[in-house]
Amino acid sequence: MLDLGCGTGRIADPLALEGHDVLAVDESADMLAEVQHARTLCASIGSLSLDTRFDVVLLLSHLINGTDGEELLEVAAKHVTGRGSVLVQRLEPGRDWRPGAVIQGDVTISLDSIRVSGSIIEATTEYVLGERSWRQPWRMRVIDDAELSAMTKRLGLTIELLDGAWVLLRPAT
Repeated sequence: MLDLGCGTGRIADPLALEGHDVLAVDESADMLAEVQHARTLCASIGSLSLDTRFDVVLLLSHLINGTDGEELLEVAAKHVTGRGSVLVQRLEPGRDWRPGAVIQGDVTISLDSIRVSGSIIEATTEYVLGERSWRQPWRMRVIDDAELSAMTKRLGLTIELLDGAWVLLRPAT
């Protein structure tokens, strides 16, 4: 498995603990230092070119919705085997963007300062754990189903499953 933009390994490590051979890639050495069980590679996703192909490529955390989303999806397509899968997480089209908070374990995650302009969403996500907090402003573009379909076709991928924010892709045959 290849986990592109793995961050601290929140997905890569549990998969590795389940016995999967996972290569976790991120451009932040500080984030990769937190990965405990998966193999790691410090590299920019956009310029990644490995000799290895993977049965599963993960492109999560809405990376496809950034300014270089199609480029990152192209990297995923180049690294999946002919019978493999690419799992993508995107901003869900048609979502009603409102301030709010959810609790996941010990972390409170809130969304505020939301601005919507057509397909462009700007907001700030705040993560709070005990006395510590971190605010991350972001700007992304919503990719609707038609655009996603055209994009994947250009890259030689087909949509196997489309479920809101979750997209399962396979190489076109």
